[in-house]
Amino acid sequence: MRLRGRRAGPPGPRLARRPPRRPPAHPPRDVLLDLTATAPARTADRCAHLVTARHGVGTLVATAGGVATAGPAPPGGWRVDGPAPRSLPAGRALGRSRSPLVDPRDGRVVVVEAPDALTACALAAAVSARPDTPVPPAATVHGGFRERGGSAAKV
Repeated sequence: MRLRGRRAGPPGPRLARRPPRRPPAHPPRDVLLDLTATAPARTADRCAHLVTARHGVGTLVATAGGVATAGPAPPGGWRVDGPAPRSLPAGRALGRSRSPLVDPRDGRVVVVEAPDALTACALAAAVSARPDTPVPPAATVHGGFRERGGSAAKV
């Protein structure tokens, strides 16, 4: 029975009915969820924003494969070394394809610059697996790097 308008009866506790719970969503059996690209990137994004919010300073956080920035950048931007060395402006992030996605025959690595590390790492993984992946205008793909013994050279 639903009550509408004013509550009938004396003031005090009453029972409320909750809608039935939905069952949890499960991916199909032949689909695997791989969070190795997105979990470190989300962590970098979150940490950079938390440090900036708490201390009011520009912050760069680097995790395995992802680099996130928040707040003001130093003059000239953040200097980021790696497969695609560059100066990263405030509010931008880098993501790179992870080792399971790098072709072992040629060692190609895809680096993506985007507004946040989560987007950059997800796009890097997608472009590494399928080079024809559409990339939003806010992101830039820097590909064609070969990794050799911890360093990278442009192909």
